[in-house]
Amino acid sequence: MKLHPIKALAFGLVGSAALGGLTPAQAAVTGCAGQTSGTALWSDIVGTPGFTCQVEDKIYSNFSYSSTANEFGAGSTSGIDPMDQFSFAALGATGLVHNLNVQALNSFINTKVLLSYTVTRASGANVFDKYTANLTGDVDTTWALSLAATNAVSSPSSTAGFDNLGQSATTPKLSFNPNTTSSTFSNTLYASNSGQGVTQFANRLEQKVPGPLPILGAGAAFGFSRKLRRRVNAAA
Repeated sequence: MKLHPIKALAFGLVGSAALGGLTPAQAAVTGCAGQTSGTALWSDIVGTPGFTCQVEDKIYSNFSYSSTANEFGAGSTSGIDPMDQFSFAALGATGLVHNLNVQALNSFINTKVLLSYTVTRASGANVFDKYTANLTGDVDTTWALSLAATNAVSSPSSTAGFDNLGQSATTPKLSFNPNTTSSTFSNTLYASNSGQGVTQFANRLEQKVPGPLPILGAGAAFGFSRKLRRRVNAAA
């Protein structure tokens, strides 16, 4: 298996905040206690019973990650590795955008990678709004990414076929059903046996703050409660 240098992480969405380069985690689990970011190696995740990572108001759990050869008889598979790095982050001042980035130690080559996990609101009133995914592939590597999400209006969100680019590509942004507070994400990543493979892929979750009741709606609710009190008093 040919090793490739670890490259800086970037989500690649236009106008979004990019994640900077990260160094390999030195501890088993770091920053998974409600902070704005956290990092864990795949060996940490599978080696920790009931592993969870909380980033601000989001809890990541129930990880399942595997890889198989994408092209039969085309050589070795470069997929899951114990030193693959998972980086969790809440982006922006309001913390309404959450990002999970998976960086391959050896790049993903001739592989079909399957990754699923669950994200759940731990506290507060924010609800899930939209989701999308991104990946970065080197020149001469063909690849594709599909991200499914439970409790979504439509799923999955996928790249358009097998691209052949030395840059990032992003799947369409899809919406969740109203008042969603938990979702299980399922990634399917394909990478060919050519080029230097896929270096990383990422999932992005956007949430929103529930708006106040409309003025007329709030007034009507108040009027109804006042009439109800009068009826209760009259019946007493």
